[in-house]
Amino acid sequence: MRVPISFFMEVGVGSQKSVVSKRINYPFILKKVRVYFPEGCELKVEVQVIVSDDKSLPADIPPPGINIFQMLGEENMIRGNGNVIETECDLRFGERGKYIKFYCDNTDAIEEHSCYAVCDIQTLKGR
Repeated sequence: MRVPISFFMEVGVGSQKSVVSKRINYPFILKKVRVYFPEGCELKVEVQVIVSDDKSLPADIPPPGINIFQMLGEENMIRGNGNVIETECDLRFGERGKYIKFYCDNTDAIEEHSCYAVCDIQTLKGR
């Protein structure tokens, strides 16, 4: 079964923010990550998606765990401006009890920005 996990946050001027999913109680495959960047952020909002064994969220640094973009051989974060960046993943996490974390760093010194992401997972219940 495919399940979307959505994240939305407002990130203040020159600040960082993280949010975490609920505990995923079954093995899963991370199929796709879509990040929606608002108009006007002019590549000043950096986003990371992380899979972790715990739900800890440090205040001003990326949370611990496996950085999905880095694992796929890309930079460790993505940036955009008024667009959607979609990344096909197909990464298998065979253990129960994982969390997905969404981290934003707003390097803009003038404006607050909102950011939105959807992670599509395929559950592997019964495996």
